[in-house]
Amino acid sequence: MKRLFISIVAVSLFAIQPAFAEEAKDSNLAKYGVSISTSPFGGSLNFSYNTCSKNTWQFSFGGSPELGLLSIDVNGTDSKVKSSSSWAGAFLNHRPLESAKWFRLVAGLGIGSINHQVTSGDKKFRVRYSENPVAYLGLGVGGSNQKGFMWAFDIGYLATGGPDVSQESGDADAAALKDIEDNLLFGNALPNAQLSLGWNF
Repeated sequence: MKRLFISIVAVSLFAIQPAFAEEAKDSNLAKYGVSISTSPFGGSLNFSYNTCSKNTWQFSFGGSPELGLLSIDVNGTDSKVKSSSSWAGAFLNHRPLESAKWFRLVAGLGIGSINHQVTSGDKKFRVRYSENPVAYLGLGVGGSNQKGFMWAFDIGYLATGGPDVSQESGDADAAALKDIEDNLLFGNALPNAQLSLGWNF
């Protein structure tokens, strides 16, 4: 019994030694981080938790008020698009390459809604994304988990079931409704490009 106890203690000491070495090597590894981001889906406030040097969990809350920044062609008519959003999400950032920790794979889930109002002449249409949750996949550069200032740039897409498109006002226009449904802006996969600035501690 005594030999078994000594053997367990010896194996434990050898096992935790690499952990101490890893901790010493990553003495500048931050535990937490806060950041702000901007993307086509609005601004967001983000909180990060680093489980280790390779993995970071990010929790985000974001959205935008109704803004009219886009124009599209609807059945031959130049039409204005006003958009708003409200959402929250949880994302895992994984750094697969030891020699390139600036490169990240990102996956997560979001809940919320995206609303577009399309004004085409005297007609108004509504495009709503309200399916929940939706999946996010992307790639990122930057996003250091070391203590201090952090910047990050991400590209990816939201995989959705597509929007509900309806006409709100004006004479019924099936051709315009079909044109909006077929517009790439309102597809099932919504592209994302995001810039973030923050502080790790």
